[in-house]
Amino acid sequence: MNNEEKILNVLSGLSSKVDQIGKNQETLQKNQEQFQEGQLRIEKKLDAVYNQTADLTEFRTETKSNFEQVNKKLDSIDNRVSNLEEDTKSIKEILGEHEFSIRSLKRKII
Repeated sequence: MNNEEKILNVLSGLSSKVDQIGKNQETLQKNQEQFQEGQLRIEKKLDAVYNQTADLTEFRTETKSNFEQVNKKLDSIDNRVSNLEEDTKSIKEILGEHEFSIRSLKRKII
């Protein structure tokens, strides 16, 4: 083998290696594009999770506030019922328990 043939063999080997490097580079570019697409999908999902978390936080705050209002109203109702019970006891004492019972029975009959 003379020098020219040796050089041609080396160049042929280098050419195939360059082709292989080009194919590997294409594969890497495709993989990178897939990773970028995947990252975009993840970012969109993360944005959706963030928005939903904000909505749930707002809903929780509103619900907590509503429960506090309901509890205040229940406390108020409980106080009113206690006052009515006390008023009823006082009325019974004033009219006499028997008189109160007679009047209650008369209302039921009518």
